[in-house]
Amino acid sequence: MNLLNSIKEDLTDGLVDRLSDMVGLSSNDTGSALDIFLSGLLGGIAHKGSSIQGANTILDIIKQNRLDRDDTFDLAKIFNDDKKTSDYLETGTNLLKSLFGNKKEELIDLLTRKSGLNNTIGSKLLSFLAPIAIKKIAVIVSNHDFEAKALSDFFSNENNDLLGMIPGLGILFSKPDKPKKVHSIEGYDKVPEKQNSSLWKWLLPLIIIGLLWVILKSHRFSGF
Repeated sequence: MNLLNSIKEDLTDGLVDRLSDMVGLSSNDTGSALDIFLSGLLGGIAHKGSSIQGANTILDIIKQNRLDRDDTFDLAKIFNDDKKTSDYLETGTNLLKSLFGNKKEELIDLLTRKSGLNNTIGSKLLSFLAPIAIKKIAVIVSNHDFEAKALSDFFSNENNDLLGMIPGLGILFSKPDKPKKVHSIEGYDKVPEKQNSSLWKWLLPLIIIGLLWVILKSHRFSGF
């Protein structure tokens, strides 16, 4: 099964027209951008899902968002209601965070550069596509009774082709995640040491002067 072509078939002309109105692009420009963003999104999902751990994460995302239900969403109805549209895009944004973590913004940057769009429009397009993609994967999982190993094998077959469709995509997802900035105990220990060291620089001369004063005073009294 070709996952990319299967999802493209679900993006009807009517749906693309409504999305075009939402982002302020022509239908042709929106269609071209969707090709780029869908390829990038699926490349990232396939890369993540090609490992057992990543496949388990995707299965968890499907269950947590109830995307394994038949009545999860009806896009035609959703895009006739501003509130439902906003909620749908928020769901898409949350799915992207769950899938890609801190690489979500890097993915948007890469795809907007390839498409020539700005990040605001690019973010909307990717948030629009994420629920569609995960829903399609949920259907595949349900139809074939996939568990993590089988889903991982499925994505492994799709991975290289999808990553190769967008230059730079493979490099992006092969990089380790950026480490979070955390304060180590060691780091906290060093600050007081510096403060203490600086304090002693001032105290030590004063202590020495005080001792000398005491000694001189005692000698003076002993002379009487």
